[in-house]
Amino acid sequence: MDNIIYVIAFAGPVMTIPQIYDVWVAKQLSVNPITWGSYCVIAVVWLCYGLAHKVKPIIFSNTLGIITTGLVFLGATIYR
Repeated sequence: MDNIIYVIAFAGPVMTIPQIYDVWVAKQLSVNPITWGSYCVIAVVWLCYGLAHKVKPIIFSNTLGIITTGLVFLGATIYR
């Protein structure tokens, strides 16, 4: 189970890549920056929790999550 959680921790943020493509490359702005900004804030809180408790999968997943959701948020904010 410990090894599988890293796959899941990686897969979750990777699922955001199509949204990053839509915003930055295709300039399809069907995303709400408030929603994606909220996702990013939530990921920051989870990252802080993971760091406080030294839980590597949470740290790994939410670091990637901050990057991916941050890119969607930034693009949606810039191109809106």
